[in-house]
Amino acid sequence: MKTNKVGLLVAGCFVVMSSSVDARYKSQTLKKGSSQVITHASKDYIAFEYKILTAKDCQKFFNNKNIIKKGFQPVQITFINNSDKAISISPEGFDFEVVPAQKIADSLHRNGMKRGVGLGVASLAAGWVTLVPALVQGCGAKEFNVDMDNDFANKQLKNQVVLPGKTVTGVVFANKNSFERDFTFTVQDQDKNLVLSTYQPSLHMQNVAPVQVS
Repeated sequence: MKTNKVGLLVAGCFVVMSSSVDARYKSQTLKKGSSQVITHASKDYIAFEYKILTAKDCQKFFNNKNIIKKGFQPVQITFINNSDKAISISPEGFDFEVVPAQKIADSLHRNGMKRGVGLGVASLAAGWVTLVPALVQGCGAKEFNVDMDNDFANKQLKNQVVLPGKTVTGVVFANKNSFERDFTFTVQDQDKNLVLSTYQPSLHMQNVAPVQVS
């Protein structure tokens, strides 16, 4: 009888620890660069690299592999400003619909009440061993969601001015229905639009023929 109690105690501790870990938001930092390689003879150029993220990448960088299944295609963008000009970039510069990162995070939020009640009901059948994990899962959902919101906000590609010699990276979330693997990315040099694309990912700044902003 005593052995059974010790066994239950050990099992309970293991389940609590496992549930505590599962309740935390875990993700890795984005790495600059991608599968694309930029080479340019000129030292005065702007360019971008891109990587279309897979479900495995989403699990690694956003702690969730279901982003694509929900209708959103994450694309990591790395912008290189190897010129002497300040270049403005924006998620609105792509020729596909970009969904705000917060909307993606909202669709992935954990429901603390639902998870807690579900595990709580299960604990009635399984005994006290699963009762504490139910409470951990329920109470941890709010912290998990806040961490997710912050992570998505930090990793999304932002409206920004990229100074000369700087490289920035971030993720845009495309509406999967409007996304094509070949796309354009329009950036701005003061009052001029400069169009990059998957076919022409770099531009020599001295010879470029920019499009005037209307």
